[in-house]
Amino acid sequence: MNLMNDELNDLRDLADDVFGKQSVPDLELTRFDLDAPLWNTLAELGLTSLSIPESQGGGGATLVESGVVLAASGKFGASVPIAENEWLAGWLWSMSGGSVDDAALSIATGDLSAVAAGDEYRIVGTAARVPYAGDVSALIVLVGSAEGDLVGYVPRPDYVAEPGWNLAGERRDSVTFDVRLSKECLRPAPGGVRQELWLRGALARSAQSIGAAERAVELTIDYTSQRKQFGRTLSKFQIVQQAVAAQASGLAAARVAVDVAIRTAAKHGFASPTTALAVAVAKSRTAAIGSAVARSAHQLHGAIGFTMEHQLRLSTTRLWSWRAEYGSQAHWDSAVADIAVDTGAENLWATLTAP
Repeated sequence: MNLMNDELNDLRDLADDVFGKQSVPDLELTRFDLDAPLWNTLAELGLTSLSIPESQGGGGATLVESGVVLAASGKFGASVPIAENEWLAGWLWSMSGGSVDDAALSIATGDLSAVAAGDEYRIVGTAARVPYAGDVSALIVLVGSAEGDLVGYVPRPDYVAEPGWNLAGERRDSVTFDVRLSKECLRPAPGGVRQELWLRGALARSAQSIGAAERAVELTIDYTSQRKQFGRTLSKFQIVQQAVAAQASGLAAARVAVDVAIRTAAKHGFASPTTALAVAVAKSRTAAIGSAVARSAHQLHGAIGFTMEHQLRLSTTRLWSWRAEYGSQAHWDSAVADIAVDTGAENLWATLTAP
């Protein structure tokens, strides 16, 4: 399934409508567990596994379509592991021959190893900051073994998840494994899987960051259009207009970078050097604009924007948290430079302009 522009806009409207109406976090809380009613609605609509092949239980769409849903989840601060379920865990399990259903999955790729013991493997090790590990039905694990990397399905009762949260209050748990799985439950990992997971995670957070930044800009425009100072709304002051314009223009540029990266990945795959460069640029730009938008939004909101009761924090704390996940801005800035140098002067322009 590859949607045309009008259908893609319809999908965007649907995602915004669902997340906007059902993802309504309690502003009195600072920590958020998985929103089960929202997840169930998304699953019923087929929005939790859009880009997973139909033969493996997914929707058979492309990353372009599922990227729309990721952006909407970020825009409305949804407490669901939609990026992990589809772009990471679900993708890895389906590429290893497994099938997905409506149950939520997350992924663990820490210091894990599998040791053969008769007809079983014993999986041991720990994984830090695993999204929603204590809430999902199972973890898809990537473990090293004497036979190479293996992919396994570990149901919730078979691991220990110590609750943790990031700055935005999203679950990031510490997980300990000591479990035996039959050899049929572990499958050889696809080639280059660790690099692809890293790029997929970076691009997923970039897409979600675009949504969160868009929401912060919308809130800023609404507030400055209503708040009056010295007899006129803040939006009438030139310095405020300039600040909002800088937010909007920076967001537009970052959105283009993410859109290009998603379309490049959908066309060429994550093993392509062109995709690696596009993802690096996207993550770098979303980290930069996320910081700038968060700073400017809080400045223009004044004291009220820093209160726990104001919804601005749902966007800005996610921007601050996500910019550090799957590589910081400095990491991806360096990656862009490294790719440019490795490409060489004679091939750089062709790489930058590749369709």
